[in-house]
Order: sequence, then structure tokens, then C-alpha cells
Amino acid sequence: MKSLLAFPLVVCGTIACAGVGERTDSTKIIPVEDITARDTSPPPAPPPLSRLSLLDSLPSGGRCGVKRYRANADQAREVTYETSSPRRTYVIEIGKPPRRFPAVSIDIRGTQSGTDRTETENVFVGFTESGSVSVGTKRYTATGAITANDRAPLDVTENATVLAFVRKILDRCDTGR
Repeated sequence: MKSLLAFPLVVCGTIACAGVGERTDSTKIIPVEDITARDTSPPPAPPPLSRLSLLDSLPSGGRCGVKRYRANADQAREVTYETSSPRRTYVIEIGKPPRRFPAVSIDIRGTQSGTDRTETENVFVGFTESGSVSVGTKRYTATGAITANDRAPLDVTENATVLAFVRKILDRCDTGR
């Protein structure tokens, strides 16, 4: 029969244990109150992505612009929509015919500057020829007193919101299609 002293594990119940908390054979014996302790630290703060609310709604009162590309370029033109309050820039690249869905990509940028930091959020979405989302990412950066850099893929509802933005911007700004 093996001796109980050969095992480094000590179990304590209602009987007081001698040597609790001491090292035995390089193994620490944990007092019972430590085993049942719960983590009381607060949960981590949510990531700052979507802090600038780029996908909440399309601001009205923006300025439109259309820049035609040279004939041998990969894309046909660039359509921009810029707002000042809140500061947002929407850049849509339009593909050459015969595309069923004209937009190749949209890049949405928002910036907010304070006394101690500058925050920038960016949403980029690439579209297939038929109009579905091929890639969608959002990114948040902050510089100044607090720095941050975070990135994540868009979810299905955000993809739908971006598609609606593209259609509205093209209706407002790209009238000479």
C-alpha cells in the first residue's frame, strides 16, 4: 500500500489542515476560500468601433461630386458625397459597363476632433458585379491622449445599410448615368 505522504494533494474539509498554503513537492496547496472566489473585476469596455456612427443614417445636405477616370482606367468614375455636420466622406467607385450593379466599392470616412484626441472611423465595402458584398470591414483609430486601433468585419445588417447608402448616393449624385 502506498503512503498518503507520497501524494502532493491535500484535501481539507471540516478538519483543520496543517501546512495549508505551504509548498510540498513544488506544488502549492490552495486554501478552500481561494477555490470558491469569484472574479469581481468589471467587464472590459466595449470596442470603440462604430463610435462615430457612420452607419446610423445617411446625413442630408451633402455636396456631390463626380470625377471621370481616363478611358484606359480600371473603373469608369468616382462619385463622392461629403457632409460637414457630421463630417463624413463617401467615395463610391463605379465600374465600367456591363455591370448589373454599378458600384465596385464604397469607402466611408468620418473624423471627430476634440481637445485631447482625434478619432477616425472608416468603413470599406467591395461589391460583386451582381451587387452583393464581397468584402466589408470597419476600422477605428484614435490618436492623442488616448490611442486606439481596432478593426472588424461588417455583419449582415451593416452590409444591407451600406447597400442602401450606395443606392441613395447614386440617385442624388450620379444623375448622368
